[in-house]
Amino acid sequence: MRRSLSVAVLLLFAAVSAGSVHAQGPALKGEMAAAKIVVDEEKGEIVLSADKVYPNDTVEYTLKYTNSGTATAAGVDLIGPVPVGTFYIEETATDIPGLMPMYSIDQGKTWHKAPVIIEVARRDGTVEKKKADPKMITHVKWSLAGNLGVGEEVMVSYRVHVK
Repeated sequence: MRRSLSVAVLLLFAAVSAGSVHAQGPALKGEMAAAKIVVDEEKGEIVLSADKVYPNDTVEYTLKYTNSGTATAAGVDLIGPVPVGTFYIEETATDIPGLMPMYSIDQGKTWHKAPVIIEVARRDGTVEKKKADPKMITHVKWSLAGNLGVGEEVMVSYRVHVK
């Protein structure tokens, strides 16, 4: 399990870094961090290293983009994967004005607001609409409503449960 979570973080970081441009104009620098969240009865939530995770652990992913360029960036999307061997924990994605989370159940091909509604074919040929199981979510995405100014950053997070 440890390997798949590390690979997911590295792949996302590589994808974000590859998109960075060091020329005139906007230049987005992306970072993704993982932390294990443990609940202590006396201290509440404790943030630990996610180097080693085990079944039933909770991992919080934090994505941060910074515009280190010379111009405002528009159309900024932050996308985080739900690694294999984990599932998204409902209502843990950052949801603030200008950064509403969207969810994909098909590896990022399509995006939906919560709750994700799917169509299920019945035996009689009719179609029933129902809420998708959170275990179906493969990615979480935020589209910045405005622009990201020079030197500004945006940060979001979400949690997964290790199977």
